[in-house]
Amino acid sequence: MELIDFQNYCELLPGTAAGFPFDEETLVYKLHGKVFALTDFHDFSYISLKCEPNDAMVLRQAYPLITAGYHLNKRHWITLHLGQAPDQRFNQNLPDQNPGFGSSLQSDTDLAEGLTDSFIFRLLLNSYYLVLEGLPKRLQQHLPSEHLPDTALTAVTGPGHVAAESQLTTTLQRPGRAQLEAARRYIAAECAPLYLARFDFHFGSRNPTGVIDSVRAALEAYQNPDGGFGHGLEPDFLLPDSSPMATSIAFQIIEELEGSKTGDAVGSETVMIAAAVRYLEETYVEERDGWYAVGPAINDHPHAPWWHWNKSEGITVIDRHWGNPSAEIIAILLRYRHLLSRFSYAEVEAMASRAASRLAAREEFPSPHEIYCYIHLFHALAPAMTPESATAVTMSMQPQLSTAITSLMSTAPSEWGSYVPRPLDFVSSPASPLFETVRPYAGRHCRYLLQTLEQGIWQPHWSWGESYPEAWQQSRRNWAADLTIKNYLLLERFGYLVL
Repeated sequence: MELIDFQNYCELLPGTAAGFPFDEETLVYKLHGKVFALTDFHDFSYISLKCEPNDAMVLRQAYPLITAGYHLNKRHWITLHLGQAPDQRFNQNLPDQNPGFGSSLQSDTDLAEGLTDSFIFRLLLNSYYLVLEGLPKRLQQHLPSEHLPDTALTAVTGPGHVAAESQLTTTLQRPGRAQLEAARRYIAAECAPLYLARFDFHFGSRNPTGVIDSVRAALEAYQNPDGGFGHGLEPDFLLPDSSPMATSIAFQIIEELEGSKTGDAVGSETVMIAAAVRYLEETYVEERDGWYAVGPAINDHPHAPWWHWNKSEGITVIDRHWGNPSAEIIAILLRYRHLLSRFSYAEVEAMASRAASRLAAREEFPSPHEIYCYIHLFHALAPAMTPESATAVTMSMQPQLSTAITSLMSTAPSEWGSYVPRPLDFVSSPASPLFETVRPYAGRHCRYLLQTLEQGIWQPHWSWGESYPEAWQQSRRNWAADLTIKNYLLLERFGYLVL
């Protein structure tokens, strides 16, 4: 278990609050002011939890990695040691123990295997219940509808384990197969075929040839003879012609598939990808040192108000922010540099360096979407450039990106129902070097997604207003599918999806 898992588990429980009331090292979780969990925030070597005295005695006998609560009431608290045996100070002044229990469990290795994430979570939830049930009735409004069985702890090595795990899943309302099936029914009935193919790829049987072919065929339907993509692939504008913006969306989908557990699912040598790379090379605008998102033809087709092409400026409002989509397109060219025909690799590397310099010179960050594009570039640099160049560019970008994310992201769930950038909109994987910037809010964001899930799907939190009402209804449904796929992937990545 990692610290982020512990934080996510605690923050998933209703009514909890985190803080450092004792010192700068001890992270404490409380329910209505009553402590139910503590850990060392810096090395995360232990977790202390409340426990019934009889259960605590049984657990200490069965698991050497569980001792009496350190610096706590030793009858009512236990300390779980993560990954290493406790030193002698943790075993001092123990209450009388039950001799002989678990005597067949001899080695620390065998016993350590019992401290799985799910087992720790059961102990944590039990601690939460003990505190909650001791509160006045008026404060018990957050009590989940189902309780942990009384025998769950003493049956840790018996058949009660499976039943307890099943009940925990229900109590916490983490989405699982039922919600996924509801989402699939909606997407199959209401949305374009591409979304169903993507959904089946991620949440179906994963990697059968037929599913991969369906995704590829569905995506190719949006590609034009010039190699670019259009036809409403970006649901906020229904321009049939190719555009750099829609083409960047195609590569987001390709990256989503290739980054899955199936590996290189689409295949970087396909005709579709090679043609799209050529299109991006051909639409580069030298005087801009980048790309325009769309052209004036967008005004002839249904689109969101923010995609309207302004005749007086000769651009859309999106193009006021150079990095969207130019920084992301440079990332695409770096990733598929073996397919370049117009540009040399050195030229694209130079584009990346100039993009990084643009970001470094920024003092204000008015567009979160531009930062999303720079983050794409940041992640593409290390595997694409020489180690020396990549190190220099990423070192200049990472602090600036962290500053931009901090200044732009909304951390208040009360604001997230409107069109604001949320923490995991910027960094959707704990593996990202930028994750530390959003780490304190990851559990909060995941919990918000659980709370706003309705009938298996999430709806967009924006609209086109009075523009093109009929076209918006179909775009809204496609956006719901896109958001649903991405949110389920995010919840899976952070351990909130039961599969």
